[in-house]
Amino acid sequence: TIKNNAFNQCSSLKEISLPSSITSIEGNPFNGCTELKIGGSLTKIPQEAFQNCTSLTKVILDSNSIQTIEQSAFSGCTNLESLTIPKSVRSIKQNAFANCSKLSAVTVSKNAQVEDGAFPDSVTVNRSK
Repeated sequence: TIKNNAFNQCSSLKEISLPSSITSIEGNPFNGCTELKIGGSLTKIPQEAFQNCTSLTKVILDSNSIQTIEQSAFSGCTNLESLTIPKSVRSIKQNAFANCSKLSAVTVSKNAQVEDGAFPDSVTVNRSK
């Protein structure tokens, strides 16, 4: 488990590889981080894991084990401009990226289920082949 505020204000943290022993993320451990590449064997991005990380501008989900992005996982990341979602993601839950007002376009797998309201209305959701 990665606990609440574990990496709080670690603005120079750019990449984190989560081992298979990490099964959960609590609270908002990455508050203050500006750019994250998340790898490892996490199968889901938990609910509210990155909620209100207003400093976050770029996220690369660099793991083919991630299958689900839970509700409100990145909601309120108002400065998020760039997002890479792997083809392994099969489900993006409601409000996962709500209020990410600087995000303009994302590409998701053609097989991914994207729930209503997962992204702001202003975001263009492209489907990969």
